[in-house]
Amino acid sequence: MLKKVLVLTLICVVLFCIAVPAEAITVREVPNPHLNNKGWVTDMANLLNAETEAQLNQLLSNLEKKTGNEIAVVTVTDTAPSSNPKQFARDLFYRWGLGKRGKTYGVLFLISKDDRK
Repeated sequence: MLKKVLVLTLICVVLFCIAVPAEAITVREVPNPHLNNKGWVTDMANLLNAETEAQLNQLLSNLEKKTGNEIAVVTVTDTAPSSNPKQFARDLFYRWGLGKRGKTYGVLFLISKDDRK
């Protein structure tokens, strides 16, 4: 199931990638989709169409119900002012508190368009 999510995410990025002007965004400015709409996808770089985003949210919600694993997908144009994408992802992961308390059942897929990572 995790392989399906990863493959679907990568396909979506390739198929729906569009040019958008780069805007610096901080970790604090990335809305937590689970708090806002009980979803798992935040597409700030506008890489996904509405249907793909809905499919990902449904797939990830079903996975969370079955396994308890929480997987979030986030797209941003770049990760400035963070020092690098890894730091941005780490800070966002901990800010959102992905996973169950006391367990490591959380995953964050970060796609940073202009960082090309």
